[in-house]
Amino acid sequence: MTEDAFVGTRIREFAIKHDFDPELAQELFFKYDVDLTSDGADKTSLDIEMKALASLKRRLETERDKLNSGELLQITYKLSGHDLKAAFEPLIGQLEEMLTFGKQK
Repeated sequence: MTEDAFVGTRIREFAIKHDFDPELAQELFFKYDVDLTSDGADKTSLDIEMKALASLKRRLETERDKLNSGELLQITYKLSGHDLKAAFEPLIGQLEEMLTFGKQK
């Protein structure tokens, strides 16, 4: 919807509920880029999810870093052409992307 378009249904409902001009509401919603899709419950849910993802990322980084200890099994596994530590990197990278995306919401 552009600024020249008709007043959006959700904006009109919001304006009527709070007793002010729907066109002014539309103008303000565009000006301040208000998100009509989320509410307090959505924000709480997003915050919980963001904390869980951040915690998971920290735990994965901690476990990945433990692999530096050079235990016999890990060294043998690596010498056979496998690298368990490298398997953590894509997942940690995806978590970082998700967290960055979530912070934008």
